Amino acid sequence: MSTSSFVAYSELTRVLPWSIRARGYAFGTADRASFLVANAASMAPEVLGDIAALGERPSGGLQRQWSEGVLSVEASGVSWLEAGPAVMDYCGAHAKEHGVVACRVTGASEVSLLPAVLLTGADYGLSAVAVRGEGRVMRWTLLGWSAEQEARPVLLCGEGREDLDRWLAGAVKPGELPEAFDGTHILAWRAPRLTIPAGETGATDAQACIDMAFSKGIPVTREVLEGLYELEKITWAPTSERSRAQAGFQSRPGGQ
Repeated sequence: MSTSSFVAYSELTRVLPWSIRARGYAFGTADRASFLVANAASMAPEVLGDIAALGERPSGGLQRQWSEGVLSVEASGVSWLEAGPAVMDYCGAHAKEHGVVACRVTGASEVSLLPAVLLTGADYGLSAVAVRGEGRVMRWTLLGWSAEQEARPVLLCGEGREDLDRWLAGAVKPGELPEAFDGTHILAWRAPRLTIPAGETGATDAQACIDMAFSKGIPVTREVLEGLYELEKITWAPTSERSRAQAGFQSRPGGQ
């Protein structure tokens, strides 16, 4: 990744709510998503390029259906920055009652946010796995915990069923993870906690990455950063809701 500068974590969480809002996402969604994106960029800075190129939010929204113990969400092009937190909130609310909670998400954009989506499950004390198919390849992301007494959330990405089954042994029963994948399947649970050793190849200490982002900033190309600011300007424009509200304009008959 060619970089020309670093952007502060706090600057991202300042600009991103307005940048995301400019693409039609509700302000509450955009505000929460700003932290999701900043966390994602702390671990994988190239994510910011996906957000700078974020498309307009589809008008249809999320369609939810609960059947046979699985929450199915049809996103129809809505970004993971909206679909992801909603799914993980559901998992956090039901994990104690149902043991392993199962969700299936289809049609969500910005799949690069998926590791950060799983990371939000750490706020609920969850372990989790997200599995999706890319052609004939099964790709997966695990949310687990370090082995220290004060455990920290750890993310691990990989591919292939054999390695995944090894990690999930004892936590997920045979059959809870489907053999074929349409969209992304997420399983989440509270116990037993999934332990990922700190030295595991490919493991990411999520909190360490976020701490580093707070301390050193996040590398970003000038083009990507300018793209985020251009989106923010849409919400700042003289006719925008933000600018009019800050200028004290109110809608009234016959005028502003």
